[in-house]
Amino acid sequence: MMLPPVAKRVSTVHPYLPNVPDYYHWLKDTSKSGKREDVMEYMNAEEAYAQEQFAKTSYLADTIYEEILTRIVENDQEVPYYNNNYWYYTRTVEGEQYSLYCRRFQSIDAPEQVYLNPNLFKEFSTIFVTHVSVSPSGKLLAYVMDTAGDEKYTIYFKNLETGEPLSDQITDSAQHVEWGKDDTSVYYFSQDDLLRPDKLYRHIIGQDNASDVMLVHNADEKFYGKLQKSASTRFLFAIISSQQTNETHYIDLESESLELKCFWPREHNHLYSVDHQDDFFLIVTNGGGKFLNGLLQRTRIENTDKSQWEDVLKYNPYQPINKILAFKNFAVAVERIDGIEYPRVIESLDTANETSYVVQYDGDIFQLDLAANRQDYNSDSFRIRLANQLTPWKTLEYNVKSRTIKTLKKNNGFDGSKYTLRRVFAPIPKHTRISAPFDTPVPDYIPITLLYRTDLFKSDAPNKLHLMAYGAYNSAIPPYFSPSSFSLVDRGIIAATAHIRGGSELGRGWYETAKFLNKKNSFTDLIACTDYLVSEGITRAELLAIEGGSAGGLLVGAVMNMKPDICHAVIAFVPFVDMLNTMMDPSLPVTISDYEEWGNPNEKEYFDYMLSYSPYENIKPNVKYPNIFAKTGFNDPRLGYWEPAKWVAKLRASNTNGGADDPDKSIIILHCKHGSGHAGVTGRYGIYKDRSRDIAFVISQLDASEVKLNAAKRWRKVTKTTVTTIPTDAARGRPKLNGKTFVADNGNRLRGPFDSTEWTNAAPEANYAALRNLGFNAVHLYAENFDTTLAAGNRAAQVDLAVKYAGDNGLYVILVLANGGKNGDYSLSYAEAFWKFYAARYAAQTHVLFEIQNEPVSWGPPYNSASANPPGAINLEVQAYKIIRQYAPESPILFFSYSVLGYSGNTQAILSDIQAVNTQIHGNANAKWTNEAVAFHGYGGVANTKTVISGLLSAGYPAVMTEFGTVNNAIDTSFVSTLESLGVSWLDFQGIKTNDVSTYVLTSSLYQTPVKNVGLCWPSDFGTFPCNKAA
Repeated sequence: MMLPPVAKRVSTVHPYLPNVPDYYHWLKDTSKSGKREDVMEYMNAEEAYAQEQFAKTSYLADTIYEEILTRIVENDQEVPYYNNNYWYYTRTVEGEQYSLYCRRFQSIDAPEQVYLNPNLFKEFSTIFVTHVSVSPSGKLLAYVMDTAGDEKYTIYFKNLETGEPLSDQITDSAQHVEWGKDDTSVYYFSQDDLLRPDKLYRHIIGQDNASDVMLVHNADEKFYGKLQKSASTRFLFAIISSQQTNETHYIDLESESLELKCFWPREHNHLYSVDHQDDFFLIVTNGGGKFLNGLLQRTRIENTDKSQWEDVLKYNPYQPINKILAFKNFAVAVERIDGIEYPRVIESLDTANETSYVVQYDGDIFQLDLAANRQDYNSDSFRIRLANQLTPWKTLEYNVKSRTIKTLKKNNGFDGSKYTLRRVFAPIPKHTRISAPFDTPVPDYIPITLLYRTDLFKSDAPNKLHLMAYGAYNSAIPPYFSPSSFSLVDRGIIAATAHIRGGSELGRGWYETAKFLNKKNSFTDLIACTDYLVSEGITRAELLAIEGGSAGGLLVGAVMNMKPDICHAVIAFVPFVDMLNTMMDPSLPVTISDYEEWGNPNEKEYFDYMLSYSPYENIKPNVKYPNIFAKTGFNDPRLGYWEPAKWVAKLRASNTNGGADDPDKSIIILHCKHGSGHAGVTGRYGIYKDRSRDIAFVISQLDASEVKLNAAKRWRKVTKTTVTTIPTDAARGRPKLNGKTFVADNGNRLRGPFDSTEWTNAAPEANYAALRNLGFNAVHLYAENFDTTLAAGNRAAQVDLAVKYAGDNGLYVILVLANGGKNGDYSLSYAEAFWKFYAARYAAQTHVLFEIQNEPVSWGPPYNSASANPPGAINLEVQAYKIIRQYAPESPILFFSYSVLGYSGNTQAILSDIQAVNTQIHGNANAKWTNEAVAFHGYGGVANTKTVISGLLSAGYPAVMTEFGTVNNAIDTSFVSTLESLGVSWLDFQGIKTNDVSTYVLTSSLYQTPVKNVGLCWPSDFGTFPCNKAA
């Protein structure tokens, strides 16, 4: 069993904390390219430990993933909406990660045009499409993507008539783009080095970006810019905002001048938003704080001076107005009533106080979405989307004239009748009750939403419970439908949400009373919620897991320090746990803007207050904390990976996992994902897969029986599938040597093509299943590529799929660390990390063989030698072998010798390599192998390869051909015939992927036809192809 990593201690003294060394500051590496070697070594060790822990619940996570898929509609479509002669909608396709953007011309029955399909961007492992905008004529498309998770965006353009991309491309943009009055121009914000949208530009289509005209530059680093069009599309708004203050600029797109005007200049603590209707602008303003929960006003479009703003609705501090959405003949204000959003219909701005009304629905807990870009400004109706924890999104349409409502789309058929959704209310501790600015009313209770299966809820005994909370940035946790939550509640675990202060659930005052020097109110609120749930007998601490991300990670980290026994387990994703040190570093993105959330630590009052609760600084020695699962991403620009890395390292070093003599030490896991940013993984299946692991962790912490089940059934198939699979009890036994080569458990030699997960996804399971009908029983898997900028295991999710697909279909896998890319920038330390990661991961998998190392120096820099097979390559093979044998003592191993390429080598050269390996491993140059063989590549030609392999077999060393041929041609039947006559196993260099650079091994002309034409045949594990007689 692997022990958790122990980080080295390097004393760093920050000038603002001269008496408190920061021993783990060395983990902070802000470089944009590769991280320092010592950082990567430690993070790789953390990831290897994390993967070992995940292995304990891998079966459970796979089961949960399949459960999630049963609760969603994989082939789904939103309700189309009409805009400029087209019906627009998005839809999802089973097996595809991202939604397709579609439209139909004029009629909903017209042919479909898929005008954007992010699934085709195979070159990117991460895809965030943040904005999609069709030009006014409908002929051009602008869309914005982040392809690294680092929040650096690029605007792309496409001709929708030809389907071809335009040459225009704008990098370093913010995440929105808006068209101007026609197809000739777009508007966008650029981002500065802190990823802050600071400059507004107009770009002319077809012109060089250098000629783009800057319209406004906001130099104040607390403020961010964003774009938004009015509901009427006549006005473009450029909103410059901080947490406390904003100003809006606008352009009348129907004017000749296209002049940018300031609606009203920023005033400290003044927040306002604007929409347009006919001759008026509609404004929701806080009046500088006087109307903290929002006052609806209007002003004529020709005069936006604040003195001209007049009230539309009387201010109601008990019903916050969150936004206003204008239509040609009415308007809709979104209000919160008892924490739930409702639409208020305003038919006349002149008589709104007397005639406006709130549209009510069945039930009292739901999430509302009015989706402004899905509305028809000229219609007498508006769309409403509703969901809650029991009900997936449904789409309604409310007709203002008839005051009737109709259903356009129901939920996905999920049956919520077995479950209960309700709210309970925890009292706010009296000593933390404070008034909001301008005496804005705030409740003295904290809502807690509970979801549970009715028949499993215990009213007479404590229940297992998973509690989420956030409480910051004026953001609410809405009552959304989560298909993963039911994997908790179906196991008797309550899924709960605490709507604590710092969020916006109960108005702006709810937020204002838990920020700056009152931030600890969020923490005491969460403790109050857990105390209430325990006192009411709903749960108890040892049955409780809490979860928070980002600022919610700060929350759970602070609460753990205040009350270490608050719960049994914690999930903290992208957690803000090194809060004080981050806030003292203005070179980091969002630090300066966050001065208006937490305060400016350069002011002593704020510094001292932050120091009193920042999780990293307040870790207590010799205290047992809950079990912890911390998640982060190397590309996160908001909260650096080093925050949870430092936190975890200090937690372990502070003896906070229970002490050396504690038989029940806490588990502390750090998982850092490459290519992932603050938002985590992308693609719906990727998100579900990632969430399955979170849920499996919670269940494993609260239900030991599930862990035992996982250990018993790990890697057994429970997935739904449309392809034929062998029974789960027919898993392959380990390959064995027959004197010449490795053979399958039935004595048949290994034969097959290759798959690669180096840069692309594993081939579909259907393709793996189809290999059985071609006489294949093995796959050569190029798992990852030498890349010292990434951690070993960076492709683990896809490698897992390939290994699983192979095992489920009775195929063996020869797994190898490939070279291929990065100009051969090889690293012994990387190879060591790779094998520590994967040997431990697949040690128990009887269908997996390990090959070391695929062409370790063939076109990379040599290891201090100019010889054809430099000593460094042998050292790499030996060290990798020792690591594999440490973690996987029973797994077959293939050695790779550069000499076997056949260019200039011969049998004696290979034997020299073998003797060098034997000497270092066994102390005997002539040692014979019992579970090892030599891996060959056949690029020296058939004759040379035959001579070399024959000589090696005569010397008593077995061989396996792992690569020959080419991905671009049909199978080399001459080579196959030679290998068959030699009696060695072989894997061809033909791929099984689809939509990739590899050829289709499944294409008849590339494999089946040539094999049949020359009469090749061999004993097949499955079916009758090529034939069932000896070669």
